[in-house]
Amino acid sequence: MPSGWGDAATDIGSQWFEEAITVLQSQGFTVKPLRKSECLDGPFHEALTSTGAIGFTGVGHGGGSPQRFTGYQMKDLLIQGNMQDAQAMKDRVCYFLSCEIGKELIPWLVENGMSGAIGYDESFWLVSGDDAKYFKYCSNSVVEALAKAFTLEGAWQKSQQTFDYWIKYLSTIPGKQQIIDLLVADKNCQILCGNRDANWIQAPKPEPQVQCYWCDFTEAKLIVVKHMILEHKAYQCPPGVDCSQFWIDIGKIFGICK
Repeated sequence: MPSGWGDAATDIGSQWFEEAITVLQSQGFTVKPLRKSECLDGPFHEALTSTGAIGFTGVGHGGGSPQRFTGYQMKDLLIQGNMQDAQAMKDRVCYFLSCEIGKELIPWLVENGMSGAIGYDESFWLVSGDDAKYFKYCSNSVVEALAKAFTLEGAWQKSQQTFDYWIKYLSTIPGKQQIIDLLVADKNCQILCGNRDANWIQAPKPEPQVQCYWCDFTEAKLIVVKHMILEHKAYQCPPGVDCSQFWIDIGKIFGICK
């Protein structure tokens, strides 16, 4: 989340994400913030690969092109066509607060392995001062929804609804037409690309499958033990099997062992 470099847009957006970090942490997520000079190509890729991150969210310029996402001092973080970047984003669920990259970069990343993302395919407009909060509410609603186990599509819908709410609210206040027009533009260029059912809740790793000692039935270990008891009346330890572990597995089925 680049900030502190005299760039009003990313300074404001970075402040919004500080609030989003608090929400993520309150939901039990471990967050690794990248600020200022940490938002360069090396630290950015290191953070993704070393932490096993399930997702990424941040603010950065589109680099004046729908093919580039930039960080500190407009240095490139992600470039369309760079397979190292594609690998870094593989299987991740992301939200980019960045102009235009929803037009080309995000679809390319999805085509090359990123699970999915929400972003913007035109310029994201915002203002400074007190009215900036309406843009913050709409942007941060994506992160807050993902933090609360919404799917990517659910998070996109939540953000769209948040846009609608504040647009309707501001329409009752004189002198807010410019803010309304900018919010409408942001809402209309917000895109969802990739697996619509993806989310930030890690799916449990499937249990390794084993085969029944007496037949070809194959499933997770405890299901196989239950099958052996019910189908084969296997109340004795099979020949050549670690009997202590065999009875521990059976005990788990009946709640004797934990």
